[in-house]
Amino acid sequence: MKLGIFSDLHYCSADNLGLGRRPLLGIERLKIAINAFKEQEVDACVCLGDMIDRAIGDGREQILEYLKGAVSIIRASEIPFFLVPGNHDFLALSRKDFKSEGVELAPLVKKIGDFTLIMLDANYRADMRHFDTSGEKWDDANLPNEQLKALDTALLSADGPCIVLIHENLDPCVDFSHQVRNASEVNEVISRHASKVKLVLQGHFHYGADNTLYGVPYHTVKSMCVFNTDFYEIIEL
Repeated sequence: MKLGIFSDLHYCSADNLGLGRRPLLGIERLKIAINAFKEQEVDACVCLGDMIDRAIGDGREQILEYLKGAVSIIRASEIPFFLVPGNHDFLALSRKDFKSEGVELAPLVKKIGDFTLIMLDANYRADMRHFDTSGEKWDDANLPNEQLKALDTALLSADGPCIVLIHENLDPCVDFSHQVRNASEVNEVISRHASKVKLVLQGHFHYGADNTLYGVPYHTVKSMCVFNTDFYEIIEL
């Protein structure tokens, strides 16, 4: 199974969003990544969140154009595509907006070849309000109990290897502000099924990171709009 992965494109009209983020560079890199995915005949591609963003002064219609632009590049490849949404995606638009463009987004379970991909949405505050365009408390990310239970059920019922995908970080070694607040609970579920989980993929922390917990590799993918190298990955398992 070949999986094309990218993360943190932050696509909008701004040339520089601060903190090193260059959205217009990111959209050009998306084209490069999708061409590589097509040439390498990946079975599916996944964005690990923050696919779009908003520039100062942007209205909803302008932000919808960013979404349409990014999706059109991916759709032209005819590669199955899934979005593990990030905090900036919901700062920009609603879940309904993404679905209106035909984007399949987490929470989602998909079987790709022998692998089960379990995609999670941790864009919930501690009071279980979903992130929205207010952008309030972006660093208060939590996975709801229903998704915790669904993760356990999906891992239990999987008849082959699994990959867990999430935007915010489950890796306890990553900067705390980027971690899921109830990551320990999520990791406890993963630990119970460690023989099935072959990889945990995360975005959000732009520098990237690697760790191993319970014998499971935890890999944080670098931001597409920041670094000069490794701005997409093809994972073959």
